[in-house]
Amino acid sequence: MNGKRLLGQLAPSYLLVAVMTVAALEAQRAMSLPFLFVAVPAALAAGGVCWLIVRRISRSLEEVKHGVICLAHGDLTHRLPAPGPREIAALAEAVNLMAGELEKRLEALVQQQQQHEAILFSMVESVFAVDSDERLLSLNRAGSRLLRARVEDVEGRRLQEVVRNPALERLVSNVLSTQQSASEEIVIRVAGGEERILDAQGTVLLDVRQRAIGALVVLHDITRVRKLEIVRRDFVANVSHELKTPVTSIKGFVETLLDGALSDPADAERFLKIVAAQADRLTAIIEDLLMLSRIEQGTDKAEIALEPAPIHKVLQAAVDICQLKAAEKAICVEIECEPLLTAECNAALLEQAVVN
Repeated sequence: MNGKRLLGQLAPSYLLVAVMTVAALEAQRAMSLPFLFVAVPAALAAGGVCWLIVRRISRSLEEVKHGVICLAHGDLTHRLPAPGPREIAALAEAVNLMAGELEKRLEALVQQQQQHEAILFSMVESVFAVDSDERLLSLNRAGSRLLRARVEDVEGRRLQEVVRNPALERLVSNVLSTQQSASEEIVIRVAGGEERILDAQGTVLLDVRQRAIGALVVLHDITRVRKLEIVRRDFVANVSHELKTPVTSIKGFVETLLDGALSDPADAERFLKIVAAQADRLTAIIEDLLMLSRIEQGTDKAEIALEPAPIHKVLQAAVDICQLKAAEKAICVEIECEPLLTAECNAALLEQAVVN
């Protein structure tokens, strides 16, 4: 009633606007209800689809993340699953390809390292490497035996802690300080107190960029060579003595013959036989020298011919050779040996030993 009274009091123009506004509100109200019935389910469906897509992408990214973590931990055999969005599938294939290439290269590096280690540990020479602080980086099996230290126990330790040898320490220090190769002959004491003579060769250890990172030392055991040199010197001295003995004997008997013994046929024949025997002895010594030369060159083997020989005859020949010198010094040499005694021996070498 009040509304009608209010409308009655309004002007015609205001009345028209009010009617149109009310009509628009009623029309909007009538249209909003169906729109809400359509828009709300559509929004919920779109949200569900978006959630599924995000979940699928998130799951694929989690799988990629897990695979990359496995690869980072060294499991190069792990492969990422390909299903998922096209972009993520392409990323997974790229990661799998990278993992395959890394696996091949790592296998090649491991095989190459194993080959190098096999070569190093099979070497007869002792080999070890140190860094710039003289800490051991590597040591082969021969070096482990020589230095009396296990490989796994010495890596990372300073050289002075493993072996105390001033000459070896000086060589390594010289190589590291001068960045040049060096060599030195050193003597080291091994198990049992035995001394070994070593030819130490040191050189600079370089990385792949040719930068100096330490020193590499190779130890050649030349103990046998040095001993052979000593034996050679002694051998030359002994040979000189062995050659001098028959020459002196031949000279003495020839002088005796020239002094008048030649007129006595019995003495002359006996002395000439001794001279001939001493000449044969010289020939035997020369043959021994030639045989030793062949042995040294590896063309012959050291063999001493042994055969049954009458010991009394060998001793008598040695006494005959020494008879002149014994007579000069008034020495009487007697043989106490059974006449039929024989033995397996080299008669010439035994006679030479008795004369000496």
